[in-house]
Amino acid sequence: MSFTMNSLTMNSLTMRFTMNSLTMNRFTMRFTMNSLTMNRFTMRFTMKSLTMNSFNTNSLTMNSLTMNSFTRRFTMNSFNMNSFNMNSFNMNSFNMNSFNMNSFTMNSFNMNSFNMNSFNMNSFNMNSFNINSFNMNRFNMNSFNMNSFNMNSFNMNSFNMNSFNMNSFNMNSFTMNSFNMNSFNMNSFNMSSFNMNSFNMNSFNMNSCTRRFTMYSFNMNSFIMNSFKMNSFNMNSFNMNSFNMNSFNMNSFNMNSFNMNSFNMNSFNMNSLTMNSFIMNSFNMNSFNMNSFNMNSFNMNSFNTNSLTMNSFNMNSLTMISLTMNSFNMNRFNMNSFTMKMFTMNSFNMNSFNMNSFIMNSFNMNSFNMNSFNMNSFTMNSFNMNSFNMNSFIMNSFIMNSFNMNSFTMNSFTRNSFYMNSFNMNSFNMNSFNMNSFNMNSFTMNSFNMNSFNMNSFTMNSFTMNSFKMNSFNMNSFNMNSFNMNSFNMNSFTRRFTMYSFNMNSFIMNSFKMNRFNMNSFNMNSFTMNSFNMNSFNMNSFNVNSFNMNSFNMNSLTMNSFIMNSFNMNSFNMNSFNMNSFNMNSFNMNSLTMNSFNMNSLTMISLTMNSFNKNSFNMNSFTMKMFTMNSFNMNSFTMNSFIMNSFNMNSFNMNSFIMNSFIMNSFNMNSFTMNSFTMNSFNMNSFNMNSFNMNSFNMNSFNMNSFTMNSFNMNSFNMNSFTMNSFTMNSFNMNSFNMNSFNMNSFNMNSFTLNRLTMNSFNMNSFNMNMFTMNSFTMNRLTMNSFNMNSFNMKMFTMNSSYTIRSLYFRTTLVFAMCFTSW
Repeated sequence: MSFTMNSLTMNSLTMRFTMNSLTMNRFTMRFTMNSLTMNRFTMRFTMKSLTMNSFNTNSLTMNSLTMNSFTRRFTMNSFNMNSFNMNSFNMNSFNMNSFNMNSFTMNSFNMNSFNMNSFNMNSFNMNSFNINSFNMNRFNMNSFNMNSFNMNSFNMNSFNMNSFNMNSFNMNSFTMNSFNMNSFNMNSFNMSSFNMNSFNMNSFNMNSCTRRFTMYSFNMNSFIMNSFKMNSFNMNSFNMNSFNMNSFNMNSFNMNSFNMNSFNMNSFNMNSLTMNSFIMNSFNMNSFNMNSFNMNSFNMNSFNTNSLTMNSFNMNSLTMISLTMNSFNMNRFNMNSFTMKMFTMNSFNMNSFNMNSFIMNSFNMNSFNMNSFNMNSFTMNSFNMNSFNMNSFIMNSFIMNSFNMNSFTMNSFTRNSFYMNSFNMNSFNMNSFNMNSFNMNSFTMNSFNMNSFNMNSFTMNSFTMNSFKMNSFNMNSFNMNSFNMNSFNMNSFTRRFTMYSFNMNSFIMNSFKMNRFNMNSFNMNSFTMNSFNMNSFNMNSFNVNSFNMNSFNMNSLTMNSFIMNSFNMNSFNMNSFNMNSFNMNSFNMNSLTMNSFNMNSLTMISLTMNSFNKNSFNMNSFTMKMFTMNSFNMNSFTMNSFIMNSFNMNSFNMNSFIMNSFIMNSFNMNSFTMNSFTMNSFNMNSFNMNSFNMNSFNMNSFNMNSFTMNSFNMNSFNMNSFTMNSFTMNSFNMNSFNMNSFNMNSFNMNSFTLNRLTMNSFNMNSFNMNMFTMNSFTMNRLTMNSFNMNSFNMKMFTMNSSYTIRSLYFRTTLVFAMCFTSW
């Protein structure tokens, strides 16, 4: 059949069409029409079944179709077609004022193959599209093939559908070579309910998708889908200049299962995405499963959203085998507010995450609000990222009521470089953070670079973690120019921490500033680390106005080896340090090694601690090549009680200790108690201090059961001046003092000044020393105003072999008053 018509004009057509069945084996047609104009078309259409073996047309060409209104009711029991073939569809313009349908009902739609070479339309224009109800039981298509779809502009004022219902949608393959649309414009999309039982597609293939998209408002009451299945999704490139939507509103999204074997896309490119408001009341999904996600490049210039609001997000399980992305690039991300009441996920499982580079110029968010985040388990085998680059991160406020996770497991985390110019956040607020277990095999990062970190206030009510396990942490370099925080507030911190090895080549920070640090309680059962290795730690200035902690509690700290080549800090400044109680059961370290420690000045106005309690301190060896500090300044040190059961160290080794000035106004301690102090050897080449100044030293009681040291070795002790106004101790009690050998080459002090020394009682059961050796003792001036002791008691004094002082020199000795009430 060949159909040709120049123009058809009709004012109104009213028709009732009823057919029981239509069967056609083959239909072939060429259709050409210049223009069709119809003012009004009204129809009631009823057909039981339509069966067609093949429909073939070479070309359908129409210059313009214009219709004012279309109204009908459509009912069909079944539509069956083996193949639909069309070479080209061409239309210049489609214009319709309104499309209105009360109901569309079809039981089954079956088509084996749909084939079209090209679809071309210049403009599609419709004022309103309205359907009350759309009902289809089954849609089945084996293959859909289209070479190219081209449309210049799509314009629709409003789309309205009350209900969409489909039982099953099945398609074996969808293939489209290119989709091109210059502009898509829709004022409003409204749907009351969308219901689909199952969606099944074997493969979706598209070479390129290009368009501009604009929608004023999207409104849907409920979306319900039981299962979504797709074997493979393949797209070469997706390109969009701009996506604009004023408002997105959905009451509820419900899906039982989402299953996809593979998602593959070469490139995703978008210039700008803009959305004024996104609102969803509830999102519910039982399971999300994807075997592999692959994308070569993601590029977006700007993402802009005013507000995103979601009441609840619920997902039972998310499973993904691998996610691979070569590059992610975004210039600007802007969001005014993000609000979510509740996020719940039972399990997150991913085998591998791979990304070559992540680049974002700026991230801007005014406020982030979430009531609760809940996840049972997070599992990832490997995370790999070559480079992360961000110029600026800005967030005004972050608020989360509770974060809850049962277990976090990751085998390996690898990132080559992390770069951020500035991180800025006004306030961070979280009520509670709860995690049962955190497990990571290895964390590797080559370089971390940040110019400035700025946060006004950080507030967390409680942080709880049952166990933290990491096999190895590796970082080549950490660089930060400035860290600034006004206040840090935490009520309670609880966890168990285990790390096998920590390795860092260099840590560099120019300045660290914090106004207030406040924590009610820190509780840790055990801290275990096999080895800590750092080549260099460098910081220009550390400034904290006030540090406040009510209680610090730790059962055991265990570390096999601590190695640091150099520690360098220009200035450390703290106004006040306040801690009510410090409690630790045991401290165990095999070896601590530091090549050099350098600090220009340490300044602290006041340190206050109510009680310090430690059961045992154990260290095999402490080694430091050089300790250098220009000035140490502290106004007051106050501690109520210091309790340690046992202190054990095999060897202490230091090449040189250098300090220019030590200044402390007052030292106050109520009681010092230690059961046993044991050290095998103490070795220091030189101790050098220019001046030591303390106004007052006050201690109520000093109690030690036993002091044991095998050997004390020091080459030279040098101090210019020692000045103390008053030294007061109520009682000194020691059961036994044991030292095998004391060796010092030279002791040099220019002046020793003590205004007043007061001691109520001195009690020692036994003093034992095998050998005392000193090559030279030199003191220029010793000045003491008053020495007062109520009682001195020593049961036994023993020096086994010898004591040797080769030279003893005093220039002046001034003792104004010495008083003993009993000896």
